[in-house]
Amino acid sequence: MKTHPDNKELLKIINEIEDQFDLSKLNVRNINIWPLVRISICFGLIANRYNVGTFVNEKKGKTILSFISDIISLKKFLSKKPKINTLHTTHNLYLFNINNKIYDRVHFGNEFTEIQNNSKIKRINFSDFSINYIDNNKSITNLYSIFLFYKIISVPYSLFIFFGNFITFINLFYFYRFLKKKHISAINILFKIPFKVSYIFLISGFMKYFFKKCEIKLLRHANYYSLDSMAMTLAARRCNIEIENIQHGSQSKDHPAFGRWNAAQKDGYDPFLMIITWRETSRRSLGSRPSGCAFLRSCRAPRSSTLR
Repeated sequence: MKTHPDNKELLKIINEIEDQFDLSKLNVRNINIWPLVRISICFGLIANRYNVGTFVNEKKGKTILSFISDIISLKKFLSKKPKINTLHTTHNLYLFNINNKIYDRVHFGNEFTEIQNNSKIKRINFSDFSINYIDNNKSITNLYSIFLFYKIISVPYSLFIFFGNFITFINLFYFYRFLKKKHISAINILFKIPFKVSYIFLISGFMKYFFKKCEIKLLRHANYYSLDSMAMTLAARRCNIEIENIQHGSQSKDHPAFGRWNAAQKDGYDPFLMIITWRETSRRSLGSRPSGCAFLRSCRAPRSSTLR
């Protein structure tokens, strides 16, 4: 077996784990964390084949004064009782400046339609955690300090998560041993799982509050399987908010986030959502999917080369 298996080989191994282990035991506070574990293992190993700096957030230096300023700004924003019907998650990778106007290559079709209908739609950019207008991309408020604060707090909080759910996390050792027999080292990936669970719980708690304050009705992802996206999905589920994921690139049955799921809960996983593909061929190629994911429909992919 290769040290860095390709997607097809990797998913074959993941399917063996799904077939051999009782993944229903992977519960933390009634949330099954197998999707997080699966995605972490897959993309952690895939990252070894590529430049890990491709998808990173902007680095910002924060002082106590700037942190306090951000909190005051957010509090002022929420005090105005803002209404956001639809929130789009995005990243600088998906945004393009064309004639001094910012376009999102993933959400472009929906944003164009909903702006025409005067819909209250905003985007959150995970590059800097700013909440922005769609038409001019002007920042309304910024959640960077909040996300940074919870990221710091998630480190000590993960100890409570780990020891409070020790029986759950002991399964990570079994996964490590299984992968080691396949000549795959995943110890660094699995070690980070309790920290990721802690972070997701903390961020989802805040975002649940934010969603309710802004009366959000629909959450649309450009990439549902990032850590921040999964935290927001969990918050949206707890608020009974509709959730969609828009295809942002090529999809196939060998894509770890979409294809070849052998294990699925009957009532669905909490981090999962509805998926919209660009075309029918993409939908069909995904084959089996996690319970709780519904491929709603196929929509037309962006045609303009400037939006690719």
